[in-house]
Amino acid sequence: AAAFTPGAHGSTFGGSPLVSAAALAHLDLLENSGVLEQVTEKGQYLLEKLTEIASRHKLVKAVRGKGLMLAVELNDSAQDVAAVCLSRGLLVSCQKGTTIRLLPPLVVSRTEMDEGLEILKGVFNDVL
Repeated sequence: AAAFTPGAHGSTFGGSPLVSAAALAHLDLLENSGVLEQVTEKGQYLLEKLTEIASRHKLVKAVRGKGLMLAVELNDSAQDVAAVCLSRGLLVSCQKGTTIRLLPPLVVSRTEMDEGLEILKGVFNDVL
């Protein structure tokens, strides 16, 4: 809350009846469609594969996350790694200077995860 001051954050449609109804419909879909179970399975797969890749690189300090919100913490700057990932078609973000954050969509396929992992593995091999 300290990060936002009055007027620093606003929304044209935030909290309106339409937006609230859409949010409730989305939550109902998430709860009753099996999506969350799939996210757990996909996240576990991705975490295991990331950990396996990271174990081969001394500059990787840790891999962590929950579900499909994952991070690879490096012992050095992550900006170059993030830039090379982007140039190769993998969108990741650099957080706190040393952490690469991965946030794939909930509907990501196993094939897409494997493609991203291959890109990340190649970047780690080339940059780290």
